[in-house]
Amino acid sequence: MYATSLGHERLSLRLPVRPSSVGIGRRAAAQFAEEVTLADPTPWRVRVAVSEAISNVVLHAHPDRSGSVPHFLLLAESDPVGCAISIIDEGVGLRSHEDSPGMGFGLALIARSCDELNLDTGPQGGTCVRMTFHRS
Repeated sequence: MYATSLGHERLSLRLPVRPSSVGIGRRAAAQFAEEVTLADPTPWRVRVAVSEAISNVVLHAHPDRSGSVPHFLLLAESDPVGCAISIIDEGVGLRSHEDSPGMGFGLALIARSCDELNLDTGPQGGTCVRMTFHRS
């Protein structure tokens, strides 16, 4: 699950867009943060941010649920400054959701939980949410 190269630890997971993936991704990201020695409360902040990011994928990325189950990527990398965790989907991208089942607080909660947040279009369309957590 982890790979090391040039002093950087890396994690890469491909998960199905299902509610059960929220917990799997949250645990994997928090474990990664703990193993790359990010001090408390950072693993807790990782849990919150990653849970919200994956929940957004499950709720919003693929409104048309017909066909095969889509997947998303959870990528994490550490460096001397801290770690960056990205959630990358191939869904419909960032857009307003007037019919959203949520209250619209997910991205704000992610932004408050991490030290840096970058939202971009993924390499295959969709959305890339990159969250950076600095070492204390």
